[in-house]
This record gives sequence, C-alpha cells and structure tokens, in this order.
Amino acid sequence: MNFILLILLLSNLTYAEKCVKDVDCSSLSHCVDNKCEHKSLFPLAGIEFFGTFMTILVSALSNAAGIGGGPLNTMTFQFFFLFDTFDSIPLSQIVIFGGSLMSVALKIPSRHPTKDRPLIDYELVAYLLTPLLAGTTIGVIFHLSFPDWLTILLLSILMSYLTYQTTKKGARLFHRETIIKNSSHSIARLIDAFQNDLRTPHTDKTDVQIERDRGILEKIIEEENKLVPLHPAVTIAMILGVVMVAAFIKGGNGFDSILGLAQCGAGYWIFIFFYFVGLMMLTYHNGKYIIEKTALMINIGYIFDPSDVKWNKYKAIKIGAVTFFAGVASGALGIGGGSIMNPFLLSIGVRPEVSTACSTFMVLFSSSVGVLQFMIGGVISYDYGAWVFIWAVVGSALGYFVIKRIIEKMNRPSIIVLLLAFMMIASLVGSLVIGIFKISSKISDGTMEYGFSSLC
Repeated sequence: MNFILLILLLSNLTYAEKCVKDVDCSSLSHCVDNKCEHKSLFPLAGIEFFGTFMTILVSALSNAAGIGGGPLNTMTFQFFFLFDTFDSIPLSQIVIFGGSLMSVALKIPSRHPTKDRPLIDYELVAYLLTPLLAGTTIGVIFHLSFPDWLTILLLSILMSYLTYQTTKKGARLFHRETIIKNSSHSIARLIDAFQNDLRTPHTDKTDVQIERDRGILEKIIEEENKLVPLHPAVTIAMILGVVMVAAFIKGGNGFDSILGLAQCGAGYWIFIFFYFVGLMMLTYHNGKYIIEKTALMINIGYIFDPSDVKWNKYKAIKIGAVTFFAGVASGALGIGGGSIMNPFLLSIGVRPEVSTACSTFMVLFSSSVGVLQFMIGGVISYDYGAWVFIWAVVGSALGYFVIKRIIEKMNRPSIIVLLLAFMMIASLVGSLVIGIFKISSKISDGTMEYGFSSLC
C-alpha cells in the first residue's frame, strides 16, 4: 500500500518549466524571467538533508554490491532535492562516478582471496569492456524508438529474472559456506591434496623444457604480483581513449559533435558503423590474447584459482556474446551495466569479491565518460554536483569498510551476492517509480505515445 501511495504521490509531482511567480514552481525553485530555476545549494532545505543521507546510503550499498544505483540516485534527486529529470540524470552520474571512484581506489591495493594478484581481474575487464560498449551502442539506438511502456515491461522482466538468479546464487553460496565451516578440516585436506597434485611436474618434458617453463611461469607470476599489470592497463587506457574521442565526435548529453555531425545524418551513421566495427576488432584482439595466454599457462603448469575463467575459443565467444547482449539491454532499457554484468560474472563462477570489483571498475569507466560529456555540455549544477560527489565518496568508503568487516568476521562472501540481490530489487522499484511517473506525466499532458517512435 505504501508503495502505491508513493507512486500516486510522484505521479502528481510536476516540474513546471514556465512560470509567472514562485508558487508556479516547486518549493525549492524560484521563478526567474518566467522560467523555474532551482535554488542554489545553501542554505539547505530540511528535505535536502534527508536527500543527502539517502545519497550516502545509496552510494554505500550500491558500491558494496558492485552496481551504480542509477535509478535510486535519480529518484533521490527528483523526490528529495526536487530536481526535474533533465537535471537529476547528470547529478546521478556524478554520484555514481564519485562512489565508484572511491570504491575502485580502495580495491586497487586489495589482493585476490587465494592468489597474490590484484582483486580486480584487469584482463577480464579489458576483454568485457569492448563487447559491452558495442552492445550499448546498438541498445541506445533501440531505446530511441521504444515506447515507455515497453521499456518498463522489458526492464521489469529482465531485472526480475536477474534478481531471482542472483538470489538463488547467493543462497547456494551461503549454504556451501555453511557446509565448509562444518567440515573445515576435511575440506582443507582435500584442497592440499588437489594443490599437491597440480604441482606434480610434467614427466614427459625434458630438463631444458622444464627450465624454460619455469622461467615463463616466474615472469607471469611477477607480472601478476604488480599493483596493476601493465598489459591490461594499457589496453583499458586505449579503450577509454577511443570511447572519449568517439563521444566527442558523436556528440550528445547537451553538446554538439566536434566534427559537426548532425544527429541521424549520413555522417553520423557512418561514424557509428566504424565505431562499432572498431570495438568488435578490439574484442577479437583481446580475446585472442587471453586465449593464447591461458593455453600457455596451462602448458607450463600454472595453478589456477578454481574460480578463474580458463579461456578457450568457445568460452571467449560465449562470454563475449552474452556481454554484447547485456550491453544491448543496458542501452535499450536505460540501466547501468553493473546491474547486468555483476550477476553475469557470478553466473560463470567468478568469486563474489572479484566480480564486484570488476563490475565496479566498469561502472567507473562508463560513468567517467558520462560525467565528462555532461560537464562539456554545461548541464550540471556544479554546487549540488560538488556536494553530492563528496557525500557519494564518503558513502562508498563507509560501505566498503563495513561490508569488508562483516565478511571477514563471518567469513561469508555470499553476503556480497545477497546484498547485490537486495540492491537490484531496490533499483527495479526505483526504475518502476520513475517510469510510472514519466508515463503519468505524459498521459496528463497528452504526449504519451504507445507505438514505436522514429529513431530520429
């Protein structure tokens, strides 16, 4: 009942663009030159203090779960700061950027639970980024033509399915952790036997081959021991550069193309085509590299963590294809990639700690591009932007240390998965509230469209 009342309340909120006097605007806006303008940051209104608290809370929980929390942030700005959708989205991106920046900064020095290497699997991230971005490029095109009701319907189906799968995964992990706790000694003996078996030397190799393999293995381990391995770091930096340049050439989020490309013009579509092809070529290159490296590591007797992805052609194609369609769904339905990628990484067996770290890194990657675009477009309220950025950083740090402490004390990484499921439910509710609010507003002003729209 409370949820229904909230929807009804939101459906009656309006953000007037034109006005004659202050009463025509929201309580936090003033009428200036017949246009409603939001007040400056200080003094804070009473409801904005609660909005600040919600920013901290959402940032803490979202980053601990490895997602951006975009719908919840947008709802916070619309409901507690009384911004319209146009102003709420850039501020939401700033919160996501600030929270993920702090989360990644804290996780970069963190190490893998069982191996002496970074917690963030940079090679996995480098491979997943390009098909995800390629899919998002296609998804955004679909989003332009989808009617609002269809977006909400598809979003509800997808998020419900992912939430169900994530909850089931978390419950299985929790049950497995309980079994291991109750039989820790026998499990430890099995692990030791398994690792000793893996260390058995290859009897069919000559002393020269064994010595050569040992040298290669030492170099791989030495590279892994670094804070950030060089090869994937360079790859990720190159991808970021390509995406940044493409964003400026394509335009959007309040600013025009630096090459003067008209939206939906011939030059625009030609650029989109070559941008897409370029991303797929990078995907092929990165996939080839990790397949060859995995084959080499297996050949020289590298001891993998049980949760490591042992790449081959089949897995690279399968995981790349699913990531591409995850990007399509993300772009078409307007949800963050973290809400899809984190559950997907869990589904292929990646450890919860690692999947959350990788997902957060990808959230930082995408949000940094979005924030830069909004800044260049001049559509950010800088006083509120700085305010929520600071509190998003604080919230993210609190979430990181609190969840880390709980996991270490209880020895249950499944808590991350269960928290992710909870945040996905909350994000689904937030998306539904915003979507229903948007549809209600369009129905009330007679602009609601029920069929597909033109891409242009």
